[in-house]
Formats: sequence, structure tokens, C-alpha cells
Amino acid sequence: MKCLFIINPYSGKGKSITLCESLKARIKEIPISCSYTYTEYAQHATALALQASKQGVDVVVVLGGDGTLHEAANGLLQNPDNRTALSVCPVGTGNDFAAAYQLRGQVDSLINRLCHPKYSWQDVIELQDAFGWRTYCVSMCGIGFDAFIAREANIKKKSGRRGKLIYLTAALRAVRRYRPVNIQFHYNGINRTETILSMALGIHKTNGGGLMQCPHAVPDDGFIAVTLIRPLTLPDVLQALPKLFTGKLHTHKKVEVFQTKMIALESSVTVPVETDGEDAGILPVKAIILPGALRVMI
Repeated sequence: MKCLFIINPYSGKGKSITLCESLKARIKEIPISCSYTYTEYAQHATALALQASKQGVDVVVVLGGDGTLHEAANGLLQNPDNRTALSVCPVGTGNDFAAAYQLRGQVDSLINRLCHPKYSWQDVIELQDAFGWRTYCVSMCGIGFDAFIAREANIKKKSGRRGKLIYLTAALRAVRRYRPVNIQFHYNGINRTETILSMALGIHKTNGGGLMQCPHAVPDDGFIAVTLIRPLTLPDVLQALPKLFTGKLHTHKKVEVFQTKMIALESSVTVPVETDGEDAGILPVKAIILPGALRVMI
């Protein structure tokens, strides 16, 4: 097996570096050809994973968080002939992708995966904007409130701040500043106009470190799981918050869920979009399901 480890040296406030050194000491015990590369700039993991895919590397393992994993997945998916699998040793803040597959951030767990690999093919959301730019989502895409939080948090990251506190402060800022928006969307032959606080398009059930926004999501069923959240009052928020952790959000009166293979969204105002916690521009966008597009080593 040929394996490339992509390490984000900033993940976990440097914990990824310590983990990598421990891994190097242990990996000598097993018959695997390994190489290690540290990311140096934004989108570097995308370029590294694309190159690995073209070179026939068997598996790319990310030592980092959902952001680095998102970049690496996009690199693999840019190669139409990709057969390289993706895996992760979670070190970052949210780690929702890793949680979906119960992948732990310990060296022993990763060594066991490499010695006894199992694979799963999961769906991917391809997101296209009006100018032909595209990106791929492997966990969840957020529109509106979620994307505002992600954008605020990423600004803090670029200034050198790390940790879960930046997401809390970003969320508090969003509560004060973000307002519901009117959007138009088309799916399953239906045209609709709604005022929303947020909309989530999910492959996996959670984002934000365990918030179950798309409890109806199944990663290999060939559908985008959609959760629409209408404007919430303070009592609504207090009722909805516990449901985010129990998988019952869809039972809230201001929440609607459905499935689709494609959804196109637009708005006359500026509405932010994020994929896997990374900034993905603004509406309009079209989201299309790509069934079984990503091979995951679990």
C-alpha cells in the first residue's frame, strides 16, 4: 500500500505535529510505503491530494480537521479517474467527517486501519455557482446563518486564532448581526420562495462538532438531505437547541426536511454559502448529488 499523509501543522494547536512524529515511529513496524507532507498555504492539501491521485497513491490520510479534509477531498475529486481513498486522523476542532465513520485521533487506531483497511463509497455534493466555479462537499453545506458563522470563524483563523472559542464568538456575532433572508429555490420539479434563517444540505448528519442538522442524511443513499430552518424567536431557539443534539430537529415547527438529487438556489440579496465549514461564496448556487463519488478508508 502506498500512503500519503497530509499534515496541517496548525491543527489542534500543533497537536498534529506531535501525532505525526509518533506515527513515524510506529509506522516502521508495518509493510506500508509512506510519505509525509505538511501544508504550507490555503488549498495546498488540494494540490497535494490531486497529485497523489494522479500518481496512483492508494490512500491519502489527513492529520488535521474538517477544513484540511475538505481540501484533500476536493483534490481527489478533481481527478475524474480517481481511485485513491481518503481517510483522516482527526486533530481539528469540529471533526464531523471523522465522527460519521467513528474514526479516532489516536496512532493505534490509525495503524489498525492501515493494517486492516476497509472501504466505503460515499456520496458527494457538487456545488456550482453562476460562473462555472465548482467545489465539492463531503459532509454538509450551509446557506445563510451557518455560512455567516463559518465566514466569521475563518476570518479569525486567518489572523492566527484557533480553537472552539472562535466558533462560539462567531455564533454570538451571528445572533446579533445576521437576519433571515428571502430565497428562491427549485428541486424535484417544485419552485418555492421562502424566508429562511438557514438551510443545510447534508451528506452526513452533523456539522459544527456534533450538531445534528440533517438527521435524515445517509451518506450512500444517492440523495442530498435538506434541512430548512425558518426565522426563530427566542422561545423557538430554546426549543430547537436540545433537538440539535438528539437528532430531533426535524420535529420543530419551524423546521422542514426533505431529500433531492438537485437543488438550485438564488436570492436578490447577498446570502453566504459554506461547504464543510469553508467559505463557498454566495448565492446563486446549484447543488447536485454525485452518488458514490468518494472512496473512504474506515
